[in-house]
Amino acid sequence: DLAVIKLEGASGLTPAALGDSDALKVGQQVVAVGSPDSLTNTVTSGIVSALSRTVTAGDTSGSSLTVYNGLQTDTPINPGNSGGPLVNLQGQVIAVNSAVDTGQAASGGPQSFGLGFAIPINTAKRIANQLLQDGQATKPVMGVSGSLSAGDRTEGATVSSVQRGGPAADAGIRQGDVITKVGDTTVSDYADLMAQILTHSPGETVPVTVSSGGQTKTVQVTLGSTVDKAQTTIPQQQGGGSDGSGPGDGSGGGSGQRLPFGFGLP
Repeated sequence: DLAVIKLEGASGLTPAALGDSDALKVGQQVVAVGSPDSLTNTVTSGIVSALSRTVTAGDTSGSSLTVYNGLQTDTPINPGNSGGPLVNLQGQVIAVNSAVDTGQAASGGPQSFGLGFAIPINTAKRIANQLLQDGQATKPVMGVSGSLSAGDRTEGATVSSVQRGGPAADAGIRQGDVITKVGDTTVSDYADLMAQILTHSPGETVPVTVSSGGQTKTVQVTLGSTVDKAQTTIPQQQGGGSDGSGPGDGSGGGSGQRLPFGFGLP
């Protein structure tokens, strides 16, 4: 979660400069700052490993998976780093540390290392500016629901239902269509679709590639908007879910399989 706080009576503080996460390059050196295991002001270093990853991070209750699009880094991120800055070598904050993939260690399997993830600072800036200006943030919606069924072998996000009069419906997307790309980015499942939509802004028009009735077409979808009251999540059971534009809690589809990454939140 991201929040804006106000300090009263504070002095002698130097604010961190915010960078531009859209200008990052794979291989660029970065540094994570945090307090893992109460070791304050701990600094670790690494590189940007990837610019766009669908992150599906489990919460402590194990009841749902939070979905967002994040940067990938091999910088060591440990419990206590979550919410701390990921900075470039100019000292500019370019992301907010958020999750780490530990592989199958929790179930006795192989331990993974160097798979950390962070919320791009441009996403955080947009949310913070909205909170400062309006007291609430918004997020884009497409007006579809889908699922992550273990038995679904379709390459792409199958649309389970379409909100009447919503952005997808207006663009000609129908129930049963399979969305395979958002812009130039390939969509492999419903989590990918949600994560890619969240990289855009409400009101933005994005090209969406759809497979419908054996034919492939690209349609222009003007994204809608909803108040961002909760994380975009996928319940840990099979079943359909909304992208936040329809009834329900704004969740995605259920999952009966291990998602692209089995994360634990630091």
